[in-house]
Amino acid sequence: MTAGAFCRSFFAVHALLVALLTAGMKDSLLGLQFGIGKIFVMASSDMLKDNVLDASGRGSNATFILNTVDYLNGREDIAVMRAKVQRFNPVEDTQAGTKAFVKAFNIAGLPIAVIIFGLGVWFRRHSRKKHIQMMFDK
Repeated sequence: MTAGAFCRSFFAVHALLVALLTAGMKDSLLGLQFGIGKIFVMASSDMLKDNVLDASGRGSNATFILNTVDYLNGREDIAVMRAKVQRFNPVEDTQAGTKAFVKAFNIAGLPIAVIIFGLGVWFRRHSRKKHIQMMFDK
């Protein structure tokens, strides 16, 4: 983010405005304001899509975008007031029975499941091999 008088970037626009002012067309420029500008450059507009911003506007990306827009509009005080929400999400204690079940399943259950699956694959290949051998023995 940058702020300042961007005279070099908008030299052509500035020259046109000076020409209109000197030509006496001051009335056509009513309502225009000139001053210091602010520019914010974002890598991609995907940051503004719904998959990054939540509907309630309370996520960190939504807070960042809202604070940036407020800063660019000259409302820095609102951006200061809007802070990130601190959430307290403690991990719940697991009961002893659940811990014992998960531990037993990981130590014994998964290896037994892998052995049963391997025996099933071996039995299927063995029966297919016998079936093909019987087809050619006839």
